[in-house]
Amino acid sequence: METLSDIGINKRQELCFEQCKFNYFTFHQSYYEAQKILIILENKKEEMSEAVVMANQISKFIFYLKQGLYDDCEMTLEEMNQYRLFRDTPNFLYMRLMLSHLKNDTPLYFYEKDFKQSYVLFIQLMVIKCLEESKPVEAHIHWNELKKNASSVG
Repeated sequence: METLSDIGINKRQELCFEQCKFNYFTFHQSYYEAQKILIILENKKEEMSEAVVMANQISKFIFYLKQGLYDDCEMTLEEMNQYRLFRDTPNFLYMRLMLSHLKNDTPLYFYEKDFKQSYVLFIQLMVIKCLEESKPVEAHIHWNELKKNASSVG
């Protein structure tokens, strides 16, 4: 990718390249390097399409979450809430539920109907909820359902 960027890429490709580097550094827990890229991306938001902004926001949320910076995660969710494209999705609800659970130790309270578009997220929540309620047999049933869904996707 570095070689491609040296050859010359357009503005959209440049943004995607910066996002890839940001995700790479976050994945490898090189948070100082990732933070430098995040500043670059934040300064280029005006050049981004709404879809690219949302991808960047999700990556930013993960960056903060991996560091336990829950207040920054909350601010990122508030920024995401401004985009109608995302705020009414199961992914947004999942992120909000899990953040509240991690940050405030709130119980996981959700409905299956809220996750019609993403049943896998519902099952993930069910595994976590059953484990927390000391229901390992039920958790195992949901876990097996997740494994079955994963094997059908791959």
